[in-house]
Amino acid sequence: MADGYVATGIVVTLTGVGDALVADLQDINIGGDTADQVDTTHQLSPNKRREFLSGLIDGGEVTLTLLFDSDKTIPEAGTNGTTLTVMFPSGMTNKYSATVNVQHVGSVNGTLGDKMVQDVTVKVTGLANWSAS
Repeated sequence: MADGYVATGIVVTLTGVGDALVADLQDINIGGDTADQVDTTHQLSPNKRREFLSGLIDGGEVTLTLLFDSDKTIPEAGTNGTTLTVMFPSGMTNKYSATVNVQHVGSVNGTLGDKMVQDVTVKVTGLANWSAS
């Protein structure tokens, strides 16, 4: 039997601007790091092949789908220096934290007879941290 985790019990907070937002989380997508590839090809590169070195690393984005609650304040798009903390269930490396900038606050979506949700995308700035809580 394969070991794995079921996505339940995840808690997300955004702090650093006004009151902390403790979100009612529906879904989360933590993007990965991407390293720029700097072309270092030169006239004597072997076998007529391009050569590359890894450059600066982009920490990616985190997209949250939140259950809409008009009593909760979501930081506005363009807000810088917010701290995102994601607490996963116990039994795994269960804390992700990063300084983020609020990149996108989506519209509220409400389908007749279904829950109302809102997407928020934040951009990781600097190094994110995975740790035990």
